[in-house]
Amino acid sequence: MKLYFMRHGKAAYRSGAELITDAQRPLTDEGRKDVAEVIDKRIASFKDLEVILTSPYLRARQTAELALERLEHHGSGFSGKFLVCDELVPESNPRVVSKVLNQINAGSVLLTTHQPLIGNVLSTLVGDSQLQAIDPAWLVALETGAVLPGFANLCWLQMPGT
Repeated sequence: MKLYFMRHGKAAYRSGAELITDAQRPLTDEGRKDVAEVIDKRIASFKDLEVILTSPYLRARQTAELALERLEHHGSGFSGKFLVCDELVPESNPRVVSKVLNQINAGSVLLTTHQPLIGNVLSTLVGDSQLQAIDPAWLVALETGAVLPGFANLCWLQMPGT
């Protein structure tokens, strides 16, 4: 199984004058640019992508939608499933993510989500605590035979500007 984890791009801050919730924070222009850049650099990796799975929070959904736009722009012809998953919120437990991935039964999945969830899931699957420090718009590729702690191999990590 190929798993691609992407932390959403940079999002707008909540200010005291604005009455938006954390879930309603949109991507900034810089966040959108960074997501597009990272996806474009690794576009060939997504040729067999079967599922895009995203958090319900606006910034993560926008990240997933932008990834889909970039795939279409490059002619990748994504015909898989685009799913919003309520379990991919920042405070979720990594075991819940493993359960979701096992239920969807796909060979290649892109997940867009948040910290601290993404860092916790990556460090658990790979067995490396350094993966907890995932910044906005970072994309991480794993390969695994089963979604179990310490069972995944880190293939690559793509950051904006590299």
